[in-house]
Amino acid sequence: MRIYESRTLRAFMTRGAPDSDLADLVTFEPLNSRRELFAATVAQKYGFNVVHIVPGGNDWYQYDDLDLCLDSVAAVTAPGATITGASMGGYAATTYSDRLPATKTLTYGPQFSIQRTVVPEETRWATESERIEFRSDDAEIGQRARHYVLYDPLFSRDVRHVELIATHGRDVVLVPVSCGGHTIARTLAQAGVLSAVLRTVLAGEPTRDELSTLIDEQLPGSSHYQLGVALQQPLAMREPYLRTALELTPKDVAVLKMLGNTLCELGDVEGLDYLRAALKRRPNDPRFLRALERGIKALQDARRTA
Repeated sequence: MRIYESRTLRAFMTRGAPDSDLADLVTFEPLNSRRELFAATVAQKYGFNVVHIVPGGNDWYQYDDLDLCLDSVAAVTAPGATITGASMGGYAATTYSDRLPATKTLTYGPQFSIQRTVVPEETRWATESERIEFRSDDAEIGQRARHYVLYDPLFSRDVRHVELIATHGRDVVLVPVSCGGHTIARTLAQAGVLSAVLRTVLAGEPTRDELSTLIDEQLPGSSHYQLGVALQQPLAMREPYLRTALELTPKDVAVLKMLGNTLCELGDVEGLDYLRAALKRRPNDPRFLRALERGIKALQDARRTA
């Protein structure tokens, strides 16, 4: 069901609740969203309605017609609804929650702002920050909702944003997910726990410990988590975690690349097989050609020092 459409924004509803015309969940889509819309399948499976807000570009929702879009969405949002989003979508969820009749947000690795004058340490989206004309309500956190913020405490570039959200928000529940990386939603999806976290927040007001227990029990089933754990280890201790990650997702190019480079640095020629496999899957990405070149050089250096 279409709710709003313009050159810059679209909003529409996925119906899962046959007896209601209001949405229990509103999602703000993240940067460069090319995947299935978040929570669409979950909504239909578990019987609730969800409104998807989809931006026309990677502009952190800084559009002149955002107010019109949010007014349209508010008209079909149930009192006590939950708003969710990851990264750029998480930024929008926490920033604009007061514009909707929501009592909770659930975000994954959100930003407080990408303006360099607000968060000088943030350089990941410098190009976008330079061209965007920011709205006056940038760097504001909604005060009426409880904000559940999932983040990786080992990922320093996200931690600063989380600290600012906690400082400016009235009711913020921080849920650390160590080794979840910036793409925590993807990590949780791999672990098979993403929908359970969402449904738990929708159903009530869980504590941080309750959510952490739910997540921690399933997290080892994510290859991205295993990759994150490997990065925390000395070089000589990374291989078991990387092989576990490869068993979970045999075609993941990030896993193939890291396992290949690790083995090459340890002097194991098998690493070249994984680097070639990664390059075969991404032949037009120069990063994987450079990784293979580094692997060859690492093996040569290892032989010279043997």
